[in-house]
Amino acid sequence: MKRLRPIFLERCGLWLVLLWLPVGCEREPAPSVSGPSLSANERQYLGAVLDNPRGRFSYRMPREWAAGKIADSRFAVALGPRFGGYVPNIRVSREAAPLNFELYLGEARKELERQFQGSGVEEDSAFVTSSGLAGRRWIVHTFQGGDRIWHAHYLFPGPGEDKVVVTVSASKAEELRMGFVADACLKTLVIR
Repeated sequence: MKRLRPIFLERCGLWLVLLWLPVGCEREPAPSVSGPSLSANERQYLGAVLDNPRGRFSYRMPREWAAGKIADSRFAVALGPRFGGYVPNIRVSREAAPLNFELYLGEARKELERQFQGSGVEEDSAFVTSSGLAGRRWIVHTFQGGDRIWHAHYLFPGPGEDKVVVTVSASKAEELRMGFVADACLKTLVIR
């Protein structure tokens, strides 16, 4: 039997290789219909919309971030200003996995712990977007090039067999601010 391995975990070691390629992103995501609405405090951190028709998703990037490209990413990513030698980023991966969402989460967690060798999921919580899409939010800390990196993985069931993983990465020094900003941005996520 073929073992399923989430795409977002197979390339974690290459997150520091960044290429800047500006991409247009002007469309607004669908309005909120049933999930938690954004507070005025959360809205102040939101910038332009990153709309990716090929990846069939959109979300609001943090203010002053830009859409760009990372060498090993299939889709455009949001790139923030360099902080402490690290460029924070939000990347989306999408894969077909013929498992129900709960089984997928179990396999993804095992693979994440294997990939990060000793760094497991430190926080696991439910997460719901403003449009009512329910998923999970995992917090993981890793070391890359001697620096401690904070990662928030948001995992969602997509249409059909698709599973969508959004990974937000930033330096450990930005963890408190980025946790709040990432949640605000990901509440605007729309998966088509």
